[in-house]
Amino acid sequence: MPRLLRETCPALLLVLAVVLPLSGAAPPAHAAQPELTAAGELQTAPAAGFRDITGNVHESAIRWLAATGITKGCNPPTNTRFCPDAPVTRAQMATFLTRALDLPRARGRFVDSAGSVHADAIGALALAGITKGCNPPVNTRFCPDAPVTRAQMASFLTRALGLPRAAGRFTDTRGSVHAAAIASLAAAGITKGCNPPANTRFCPTARVTRAQMASFLARSLTSTPNPTPDPAVGVHVHAGWLSTAPADRVAVMELLVAAGVRRIRVDFSWASIESGGPGTVDAYWDDRVGSVLSDATSRGLEVLAVVWQTPPWASASRQVQG
Repeated sequence: MPRLLRETCPALLLVLAVVLPLSGAAPPAHAAQPELTAAGELQTAPAAGFRDITGNVHESAIRWLAATGITKGCNPPTNTRFCPDAPVTRAQMATFLTRALDLPRARGRFVDSAGSVHADAIGALALAGITKGCNPPVNTRFCPDAPVTRAQMASFLTRALGLPRAAGRFTDTRGSVHAAAIASLAAAGITKGCNPPANTRFCPTARVTRAQMASFLARSLTSTPNPTPDPAVGVHVHAGWLSTAPADRVAVMELLVAAGVRRIRVDFSWASIESGGPGTVDAYWDDRVGSVLSDATSRGLEVLAVVWQTPPWASASRQVQG
C-alpha cells in the first residue's frame, strides 16, 4: 500500500490519507419528521392545547413538539401545561431525544437511573452512544435529576445528529469540553447564540428551559437534509510514529484536526508490546501507545488501533509473524 512522505511537519511519518464517507447534519431517517406549511414554516398543533405557552417566543416549536408526540406535557394525567420556563433535567432530555429519534428502548447500565420513569430512555441514549454518563472516567451514573446546561445540550444533539466538526465563533466557549459540539451546532444553524443581535456568546453554563429545548429540537429535526454529505478525511499513521517526540505528535494532531480530519488509524506491534511472553508488557511501548491514544481521543479524533506482528512465543514458527 503506498504511503505519502512527510511534507509539512517532520513528525508526520508515512501517512496515508483516505476519504471516509460520513453522515452529514441530516436527522436520522427514522427520526420524527415535521410537517411544514407552504411557506416552509412549522405545521403546529391546533390552538387548543397547553394553556401556558400562548405568546411564548418558542410557542410554534412547542406545539410542533406536541403534534409529533415528542412531548406530552408537564402535569399528567391532564397535561394541560408544558411548563416552558422550567429547566430540563438530564432524564427529561433522554426521553425527548428517544422519542424524537425513535430510538429502541434499552436496559439501563447507570446505577442511579433504576426506578426512574425515564430509565428506558436513558438506557436507549447510552446504547446509541449519545450519552456516556456524568462521573468520568468510570461513568457509572447518569445524574438524571441534574439540569441540562446549554453546553451539555450541544453535545447531546451533536452526537445524536452526527454533526461534522466546525470552527468555533463564540467568545465564551474556549476551553470547554463541549466547545467542538457547540461549534458544530452553530454551523448547522441549530443555535445562534445567547446575546442577540450580536450573538457573540453561547452562555454554555446556563440552564436550558423546556421551551428552549423545544426550539433546539425543532431546528435539529427540520433542517434540510444534505443529499451529498461532506466526507471527512481519515489518516493512517505508521507504527513508527509512536516513537516520535510527544510534542511533535501533538502538533501533528492539532494540524490534522484543523484540516478536518476526524479519524486516525494507528498500527502497533504485539511483538514489541509483549516481547518477553504473555503478560510481560514492555513499559516503553505501553506508555507510547497509551500516550498516542490519549492525545488523539482528547482532541475528538476517533481511533482505530490495529495490532500486528505476532511475537515469537505465540507463533508456531517461533519467529515474528507480520
